[in-house]
Amino acid sequence: MSQELERQAEDDGPDEESLERALPAVAAASSRKLIAIVGVALVVFLIIHYTPIGEALDALTDMDRTLLAGGGGKAAAWFVLITAGLMTIGMPRLVFYVLGGVAFGFWLGLVLALIGSLIGSFIMFRAARWGGRDWLVERFGKHRCL
Repeated sequence: MSQELERQAEDDGPDEESLERALPAVAAASSRKLIAIVGVALVVFLIIHYTPIGEALDALTDMDRTLLAGGGGKAAAWFVLITAGLMTIGMPRLVFYVLGGVAFGFWLGLVLALIGSLIGSFIMFRAARWGGRDWLVERFGKHRCL
C-alpha cells in the first residue's frame, strides 16, 4: 500500500526539493527580463527628453492640437467615427484613449474615445449576434467551453 502512495506522489508532480532548486533559475530569468524592460524604458525616456526627437514630437502635438481646435465639433465627430470604425475591424481601444487625450485634452479625449469605443463594440456585438452565431456553431459545435 505504501508503494502505491509513493508512486502516486511521484506522479503528482515535482517535489519541494526540486522546486527549491529551480527557484533561483526562475528568479534570475525574471530579473533579466525586468532589467531589460526598465533599460528600454530608460533609453526611450532619454531619447525623448534629450534629443531633437522630443522637440519634434512636442511640435507635432502642438500642431495637432491647433488643427483639431480649429475643427471644433466636426473634429470630435470625425474622431468618434474613426474610433468606432477602426475598433469595428479589431484595432485595440487603448490606442484611441491616448490619441484622444493628446488631441483633445484628458477629459474630452477620454469621453470621445469612450463614446467611439462603445459604438464600435456595440456594432461588433450586433454583428456577432446577427450573423456570427451560426458560423461559430458550424465551426466549433455546440460546446459551451471553447
